[in-house]
Amino acid sequence: MSVIEGLLKDPLLAFIFGPTFVPRLSQWFGRLLGEGRIIRLDKVPDERVFSSLPAQDYVDEAGLWLWTRLTETNLDVWSLSSLLSEWEWVAREKDHGIPRNVLSLRTIDHDRLTSACLDALNESRSFTQTAGFDAHEFVSEAIKHLRQGDARKAADLFAGLSQLRPADAAVWNNLGFCQLAFDPSAALASLSKAAMFSIGNDQIRLANQVFALHLLRRDSDALELAKAALGAPTDSDAATMWSPGHSDMPEVLVSVTDLSAYIRDLEEHIIQHRCA
Repeated sequence: MSVIEGLLKDPLLAFIFGPTFVPRLSQWFGRLLGEGRIIRLDKVPDERVFSSLPAQDYVDEAGLWLWTRLTETNLDVWSLSSLLSEWEWVAREKDHGIPRNVLSLRTIDHDRLTSACLDALNESRSFTQTAGFDAHEFVSEAIKHLRQGDARKAADLFAGLSQLRPADAAVWNNLGFCQLAFDPSAALASLSKAAMFSIGNDQIRLANQVFALHLLRRDSDALELAKAALGAPTDSDAATMWSPGHSDMPEVLVSVTDLSAYIRDLEEHIIQHRCA
């Protein structure tokens, strides 16, 4: 048996020596730089955080912007991200972590810059900027695990992210949502952390907290919170939620476009003791 065949038979070695490992490694360290947590990172979070990263090389947008503005005078060849970063600096003095005395070495006319930004935006249909470990980027991977019946894998993904973004309300909300399927107590604790780091009361997190309280047989608390949730600002985007069923733990995911209607259905489910 050749060395290559031996490597391919070991899943870990096959992954390490595969074509997607190095791009993911660049994503990993690049995003750690974006989070500013290299020195404070005690351990590498769950492997699913790493394997869920896109298999493409990381681009340091701030570094690219600085290098471009110091070396390239023709705005037509600037990247869209560099043009937008420059516009934020000129219009709002947003420095993206670069020393302001360095940025002051060059001044670009506002009207000329705005025109270049508009031209670049017209040529580009989409623009995404990598800026650390955004919880929303991992939602689809987590939902895939949930639909396959492995909620713990989905929860491990956000548990790993919580080590990198311990004050991110979205991370804690998604972790609590996954934990609803197997540990309502842990879910409520995670959702409480989400509330701690949230700005205001968002319906999706409140709905998850109502569900957690119901699963813990705290129905009076759940109904009281449901009323508060119905008075909270409505989330406009569609969301994936647990459907209240007849079993002790949620098992079915549903796509929700009206969170208020979902909360009212959950409220009715609790009142009528449908899962008793």
